[in-house]
Amino acid sequence: MYLTKWRPAMNKRLTIYMTYNKNGIIDDYIVYMLKQLVNVSSDIIVVSNKKLKQREKEKIAFVSEYIERGNEKFDVGAYSQVIKELYDKRQIYEYDELVLINDSVFGPFFDLNDMFSAMDRRKGLDFWGITKRGRSDFDGGAGVYPEHIQSYFYAFRKSIISQDAFKEYWQQVVDEISDFRSAILNYEFKLTEHFEKLGFKWDTYCDCNDYIGNNINRNFSPYHYSTYELIKDKRCPFLKRKLFTGDFVNKEYTDAVDLKNAYNFIKDNTDYDLNLIWDYVLREYELSSIMNAMQMVEIIDKPIQEENESKDKAELFFFIKRDDERLSYIEQKANENVLNNINDERYLGSIKSLFNNDSRLGVLIPPMKTFGKVSLSLSHSWINLNVFEKMKDKLEITVPYLLDKAPVYQINGLVCRKELLSNDVIKLLELDKTGTILQMIPLIAQEKGYYTKQVITKDYVATQIYNLTGMLSVLGEKISDNARNYSVREMTDQLMEEKIKHFLVSAKKVYIYGAGELACRVAEIAKKYCNLRGILVSDKRSNLSNICGIQVMQYSELKYKDIDVIVAVGKKNNRNIERILKDDNIKNILYVD
Repeated sequence: MYLTKWRPAMNKRLTIYMTYNKNGIIDDYIVYMLKQLVNVSSDIIVVSNKKLKQREKEKIAFVSEYIERGNEKFDVGAYSQVIKELYDKRQIYEYDELVLINDSVFGPFFDLNDMFSAMDRRKGLDFWGITKRGRSDFDGGAGVYPEHIQSYFYAFRKSIISQDAFKEYWQQVVDEISDFRSAILNYEFKLTEHFEKLGFKWDTYCDCNDYIGNNINRNFSPYHYSTYELIKDKRCPFLKRKLFTGDFVNKEYTDAVDLKNAYNFIKDNTDYDLNLIWDYVLREYELSSIMNAMQMVEIIDKPIQEENESKDKAELFFFIKRDDERLSYIEQKANENVLNNINDERYLGSIKSLFNNDSRLGVLIPPMKTFGKVSLSLSHSWINLNVFEKMKDKLEITVPYLLDKAPVYQINGLVCRKELLSNDVIKLLELDKTGTILQMIPLIAQEKGYYTKQVITKDYVATQIYNLTGMLSVLGEKISDNARNYSVREMTDQLMEEKIKHFLVSAKKVYIYGAGELACRVAEIAKKYCNLRGILVSDKRSNLSNICGIQVMQYSELKYKDIDVIVAVGKKNNRNIERILKDDNIKNILYVD
């Protein structure tokens, strides 16, 4: 490693930027980020945990150094490797500050000089970050974890990087990382406390004390639950990518509008190119998760006149499913009951205006059906999974999708851009009597870089709300005993308890696989009906010795595999555990989520 591209900065600052993309892509949002970091860095080292093609490397040719490695130990492994080399060559001592940042954030939305200048004025600090989380139980599990800087951004000053304790930390911490959970528990949650106990002083750029209280069950991650306020009022320069998946945002405690508010603030108050966000999000994330996280609904207030013809005007298809189960399309008019009560040409101008004013909008769908047969819509099921599996390759679907959940609920019509659909796709739509291919059009749009939104007229909103309320009331009566007021999670637990009871009828040697909040809930239920043998984890080093009074055991150390397993790791992790159990021929398995 030899750093030569020195740049002026307030301090001699080295930035290590870590990135990983399974396809070896350097996204444009990363290029933008690095160009902004140039303004506050003397040198920038980019570490990719995936080999890049030459054209991707050329995008970042302006940085000081580029390093490729395998994806061992995630960002911790990348930082550790580079820091070791810097110490070996004694180059680390040349810098006043070392910044570690990974690719998990979009931005910056503000001039980074503002943040670094503000922190330079805070004397007496040895290291700092942007946000912190208070002492908490992390995911609602049994463990309690210390207050800590959130790990997407660290800045370490000469007063700490010149110490042997800092060098030794990066040599040792990688040994404690075996999977993503262990990286959170043993790296992010422990780093701040580790150096604080050694006498080093720290702080964060954003004042996060408003988000920290005495109740560890309510000390949530600020960037998951308060990112709008962080950006708007505290000038946090970054937005976490994962917010667009809805992961780690528990609707027990929020209406989940925070991301949408933050996004709209960025759109209306900064010059950040939002295409940098959508290029990544639409390629990497599953569509229904994006739509839920961003609450993607358009409400048409009143009809507007059609716009004058122009070369930039969007050309649209209006699709409807007729009574005889055939699908047909109507060009340039909306005289069918396609979208709730848009049943004449009054709303055609409004629909076209939405497309003309939003270059990323590819498809509009009606709101979910709230009368008649609705179970497939409620569960977001594919109308016909066999049709989907047969057609996904033919339609060249490469964006993320789920087999047990469609990107949109069952629909009987939609509006989309003409350019999305070839004549061959239109023929398939007309021949498909199931409606499954109609349900796939949002994926076709996503493949081409467009998102999908629901659309509803103002006149129909009241109908939709009351129909949904009535439907939920009927379902609630079947679950609730009217003795107390239950949360959605508690009602879900009642349904889950019935599944667990049924499973335990034939189970004898029962273990739970998982150690988070879901596993704790399952354990409390299962203990009512059986003696649990243990809590299984892939690596017990990153977990407590017991959870809910049950011993935590490493699965690979089990001597006998003639067991019954309740898998409680969450739907997104089920496949990984399924492979592990399948290899040992374990057949009596219950998946809960």
